Amino acid sequence: MLKVNTPEVFPLTVAIPHKEIVVGQWAIALGKTYSRDTANQSVGIISATNRIWGKAVQTDAKISPANYGGPLIDIYGRVYGILTPLSPRGGGGPTEGTEWYDSGIGFAIPLVDILPQLDKLKAGQDLYPGRLGISLRTGDIYDLPAEVVSVQ
Repeated sequence: MLKVNTPEVFPLTVAIPHKEIVVGQWAIALGKTYSRDTANQSVGIISATNRIWGKAVQTDAKISPANYGGPLIDIYGRVYGILTPLSPRGGGGPTEGTEWYDSGIGFAIPLVDILPQLDKLKAGQDLYPGRLGISLRTGDIYDLPAEVVSVQ
């Protein structure tokens, strides 16, 4: 989260509802660079919705560590979501999602899913993934059928 101390009033971003996120729409990925005067930006399309266990928007706009945490916006400036390194393999480690880096596939968590968590984030609390209490067989989640291997 970023807090800006200024008397200037900034417009609020508009979160795009799930039903309005459609494959083929323009997508602009924004982020930071090593220069304060230059933003990292790349243009693509929404290439899939409900990816990575139904939680992410997929884009072919170039996503890299330079724009993780930045917004994925439409051509009107509305926000699809926040760019993040995600992986179907899970794990939550520091390198999760790096296998997609520079692959033409990038992910954003929809802003409408983040907004209900803002109070926790403002309070400095961490967000943790939920647990279903089961473990699935490892493998390609897009190819193989789900198979429960243990119940916790």
